[in-house]
Amino acid sequence: MNTRIIYVLVGVLLALAILSPVSCMAGALTGKSVGISPGHGMDWRGPGTGWVYERPQTCAPLTMEDWHNIDIAAFLYTYLAQDGAIVKAYRCLDKNAGTCMLTGEPWWHMSASYWLQNQGYPASVYASYTNDPVLGSGDDEYYDNVQARAMASNYDNTDILVGLHTNAFDGVATGTEIYYEGTQTIHQPWWTSSKNLASAISASVLDSIRTKYTDSTWVNRGVLDANGAYKETQLANRPTALLELAFHDNCGRDARYLQDHFFQSTTMWAAYKGVCDFFGVTPTYDYYSCDLISSDIPTKMIAGQTVTAHITLLNHGVLWNEAQKFRLEAVSGADPFTTQTKQIISGEVGPTQTVTFTFDLTAPTVLGPYQTSWRMTREGIAWFGPTVSQLVQVVDTSEDTTPPSVPTNFAATPESSGQMKLTWTASTDDFGVAGYKVFRNGTFIGSAKSTSYLDSGLQPNTAYTYQILAYDGAGNESAKCDPVTATTLSDATPPSAPTGVSAVGVTGSQINITWNPSWDNIGVVSYKIFRDGTLVGAVTAASFADTGLANGSAHTYQISALDSAGNESNLSAPATGRTYGIGDTVLFSDNMESYTSQASFAAVWPVMPGYTTTNWSAAQSFSPTHSAEETASGLISVHDIPSAQSQISIGTFYEFKFYDPAGATNVKHWATIRNYSGGGHSGTLQELLVAGCNYNQSGFNTTNYNARSAYGLGGTYQGWFDMGGPRKAGWHTMRIDVTGDNTNTIYPGRGLACWSVDGVRGADNVPIMWLPFTCMTIGSANASAAGTGSYYYDDVKYGVQGTVQRLSGPDVSAVTTSTAAITWKTDVSSGSLVDYGPDTNYGSSASDASTVKTHSITLTGLTPGTTYHFKVTSSASGKNASVSDDCTFTTAAASLGQLKGAADGTVCGVNGVVVSAVLTNGFYVQDINRVCGMKVLGTQSAAVGSMVNVSGVLATVGGERVLQNAIVTPLTNGAAPLPLGIINRSVGGPLTGAANTGLLVKAWGVVTDVSADAFWIDDGSAIAAADGKTGIKVAADGLTLPSVNDVVVVTGISGSESVSGTNYPVLRPRSDADVVNIAR
Repeated sequence: MNTRIIYVLVGVLLALAILSPVSCMAGALTGKSVGISPGHGMDWRGPGTGWVYERPQTCAPLTMEDWHNIDIAAFLYTYLAQDGAIVKAYRCLDKNAGTCMLTGEPWWHMSASYWLQNQGYPASVYASYTNDPVLGSGDDEYYDNVQARAMASNYDNTDILVGLHTNAFDGVATGTEIYYEGTQTIHQPWWTSSKNLASAISASVLDSIRTKYTDSTWVNRGVLDANGAYKETQLANRPTALLELAFHDNCGRDARYLQDHFFQSTTMWAAYKGVCDFFGVTPTYDYYSCDLISSDIPTKMIAGQTVTAHITLLNHGVLWNEAQKFRLEAVSGADPFTTQTKQIISGEVGPTQTVTFTFDLTAPTVLGPYQTSWRMTREGIAWFGPTVSQLVQVVDTSEDTTPPSVPTNFAATPESSGQMKLTWTASTDDFGVAGYKVFRNGTFIGSAKSTSYLDSGLQPNTAYTYQILAYDGAGNESAKCDPVTATTLSDATPPSAPTGVSAVGVTGSQINITWNPSWDNIGVVSYKIFRDGTLVGAVTAASFADTGLANGSAHTYQISALDSAGNESNLSAPATGRTYGIGDTVLFSDNMESYTSQASFAAVWPVMPGYTTTNWSAAQSFSPTHSAEETASGLISVHDIPSAQSQISIGTFYEFKFYDPAGATNVKHWATIRNYSGGGHSGTLQELLVAGCNYNQSGFNTTNYNARSAYGLGGTYQGWFDMGGPRKAGWHTMRIDVTGDNTNTIYPGRGLACWSVDGVRGADNVPIMWLPFTCMTIGSANASAAGTGSYYYDDVKYGVQGTVQRLSGPDVSAVTTSTAAITWKTDVSSGSLVDYGPDTNYGSSASDASTVKTHSITLTGLTPGTTYHFKVTSSASGKNASVSDDCTFTTAAASLGQLKGAADGTVCGVNGVVVSAVLTNGFYVQDINRVCGMKVLGTQSAAVGSMVNVSGVLATVGGERVLQNAIVTPLTNGAAPLPLGIINRSVGGPLTGAANTGLLVKAWGVVTDVSADAFWIDDGSAIAAADGKTGIKVAADGLTLPSVNDVVVVTGISGSESVSGTNYPVLRPRSDADVVNIAR
């Protein structure tokens, strides 16, 4: 049995708190108006203190009173409104209402004055104490906020005002108390009615906690005369009560209760009942209350058939959850169709929310009538709401010969350039519909149990024809519905530019390039790789190996991404890599081509004492005809390094090529570079660096290449270690390099060594003695080894690599308005220097004297929105410095206005802007003070309301400034910004600077014309539009269009479009909800 629960918010939403407070429906409180005053919030306390919250958090995880008063008030708002009352809240109850521009805090965090000003109340309401209509800058505004709630209630002329607070004292006090004003003469006309209101709410709240929340010990602290202590109760010219629900500093009990949504709901239902008692009416909705919305339990089922049933209920009473054992249960405790007689709620179902219980029913195998009955219960306490009963006739399969009805209201709506959303009205069947079959262009593509289907993987701007049919459990199928054709949206959005591009030299002829995958609204299908501006390859993965390059050469790479529609991103930021250099100074080299006999070879490579001479051979040639052969019979040849060349320094290397049969077993070869106390190969062997295919810790190694570093011979030495694998047949290059690292743990202050095979590092940072090398060898060093196969040596080199090799970079990251991080990598540890400035003369520098291979320098004190030139230098002792080419970056603009003023083609960005709209062809950002906005193309992701950093290439497209090829860094999530109200003449202002082009705005007007995908509005400004039309164009592709002469309010992006070289203003709404038709 599969139980699924879907919650759908209907009726009164908390968002009503930001709308005109109208009654939702007729009820017991129809015609009554109630002001709700949630206490406290953030306010301005003068220049010396600034912005503060009025109450601290005392019992975490319970939030501060300034915040949880909002949660409590939202429940009371809902109960009153659903019973017909006109409710006005004097703080923001909608947590998605956006951000206060004065503080950057969500509106629901703010005190009453700031919200009331935002809602259009006069200064006499929101600034009645200071009389300063400019909030957030002058004197302490605490009393403005305290008085504003009562003043707003007077302004709205509500019937009553209810203040909602929680209490604090000594951490021990507990219980509920409520205040009224019964002493101050200013409130004298309402002394008695205020006390009556307070008494009615108090009695109901206390009873609910003691009997419904089942805490019989809850303390009644009384109905108390405020005696002028509270401005809310004193200044309101109507019956007023201020409820202190519980003590938020009593962590043992009260604070725990206040965290519980069930407690909040229980007490606010009681407060609603108290208000009804005060007005002398009976609440329409009981504490346990719900209505049946729908049930699709069938009247007939085939024996053994399983159908999925749905029962949808609307909650009017206290909040439901599993913790309080609210469930839909079989009334008799058993049911003939399922053993799962308790349908569980996961999550919470608040007042005015619906819940759909979805569960499977399986018909008994014995034919006949069966009753199934279901009802809501709070298990062990109460059954409530309607009983959902259905008499089901279980019959034989042969009796189901009637197919379901044909699905109706079938519609296909493009969701994107690659998806189509199909919806329809459910079919009916005498035995129940089992599902639906979906056909695209006449071909079956899938089934659905519900009344919707999402078809994915489609091509952009392509028409598709759909039909569906319904089928039942007996296999009867309805006819197909009439075909519906719809076209997917065009894909005009290119992928984002690849980021994080890295180019690293891995051999003398190869650079590996990697990058972060790009984002695309449909999907990226390939990448193009450009080397030094020329296309050199295309791949589907986010990596590329560029081969066949010159030794020691540097190359700059950029990547672009493509989607299936052929849209191509802008190029990535450049990354530079360098192939591995063989050596600037070669002290000895032997390509084996000068020998004509074994004797001539032995003259250069004599036998090592105690071993057999390595053969010279032409049997396996590499360059181009000759090589030295080692036949696994205990051979070794040596070449002494003259004393003038016997040295060690940063960059000393020994390199050779060898042929590996790879299939040989027990065959060992190695080449070495050595130090002997007597020079050449005489005296005591003091240091030995080995590379080859010889031993590992377990004996002979027939799998991987390996190496060894031995020093002090007879004392401590480094054993054999693997250099990676596996072995591969053919010719390979093996190399030992001495580096300048000073992290040698065996001989402190001396350098290290590294080993590589075919340019790939196999072992790094191995301790050595740092003694001059006096000879080199090739061959085998173990005469007892038996085996098959031969090795060949060629192109032996010894020398000094004299220049620091920059393997990757320089790259630029973490660019802000005043800083930028420059990073690069080198083959040896070296110092770091960045020269930078407004041009190639630079003028400024930043450095780090520590020697590292991975370099990072952060430049600070930069000017916002400025292009800088820079170059990096890496220096190491005993080596030539590596200096990069000139590079550039642009700091983030201080504001969108500054950014929009830059020239086309400028690589630039701005930080800390909020996303205002996401449209099919890009998204828009704006600054938090609603001054300036801008279009962005190529985002990885961008949710409306999120704060982001954006950077890219500035361009003018279709009459608007656009940041193309954008890199987006999300910072925080938040609420959608509120639109700025403007007149028609202000829409689509200047393209550059702090103008409203790209800003989320709200405008109104009479509809003057309508086309297939747009309409025009005029507020009396008579703006001349393109094609002889009058008014502001509203781009409405895919939206519901109004009619000519309708009066509409449009929220959308203020924009501009170019028609025949002339720019005209345009509004771009985000959805149908942004176009509101109002009465004339």
